[in-house]
Amino acid sequence: CAATVLGEPLPASDDHGLVHPSADFAAQALVSSPQQYLEMYQRSIDDPAGFWSEIAETFYWKQKWSPEEVCTENLDVTKGPIKIEWFKGGKTNICHNAVDRYVEAGDGAKIAMYWEGNEPDQDGKLTYSELLDKVCQLANYLKSVGVEKGDAVVIYLPMLMELPIAMLACARIGAVHSVVFAGFSADAIAQRITDCKPKVVITCNAVKRGQKLIPLKDIVDASLVESAKNGVTVGICLTYENQLAMKKEDTQWIAGRDVWWQ
Repeated sequence: CAATVLGEPLPASDDHGLVHPSADFAAQALVSSPQQYLEMYQRSIDDPAGFWSEIAETFYWKQKWSPEEVCTENLDVTKGPIKIEWFKGGKTNICHNAVDRYVEAGDGAKIAMYWEGNEPDQDGKLTYSELLDKVCQLANYLKSVGVEKGDAVVIYLPMLMELPIAMLACARIGAVHSVVFAGFSADAIAQRITDCKPKVVITCNAVKRGQKLIPLKDIVDASLVESAKNGVTVGICLTYENQLAMKKEDTQWIAGRDVWWQ
């Protein structure tokens, strides 16, 4: 496509492959036309405080922000430290906004999450109510083992629904989650564990990528040995039994440190 200026729509033509929606479909959209988008975009530039305050009002806030300090910034080093602040004084919870408010609004039976597995016949879904139950269960467990606001939790999980569940559970209690890509090596995990000193590492026993079995728990075990050499010991390795890849009885286990998610 030819380069365009931000905010300027591409001309409709076969060259760009644009497909114009029907009037009925467009009427259901939150932004129903290019013209409406351009008007919104321009207002966000001309009046960022007013525009984003209206957007923010649609979310849950435990405490509202100061109206005089919706957004402040300094990008000039000659005028002091670089900083950008939004909604100063406001307090909210990302997990509540992502899950709870839909249940409270009566939409708990709606699908919150779809999952597709390694094989064509492997899939799943969770409603908002089911998701809330699972998130609260894990959040309460983390609190019960001493994870507090500001503490770190390392998450080394593949593309299972337990990955976003773990992220939401951490956000719910104010813990800092460090998501480590499930293709990284034991050394890479050890570096991150040494850096953030987590109270808990969350993983699963194994995952299949195509026909290849990846023993994630073994990789975490090796990383915890390495991080201990650097003076960082993790007390709990919470492990999800991914039955599609490996059974409990085939999983290497360290009593007193390892805990089954189930």
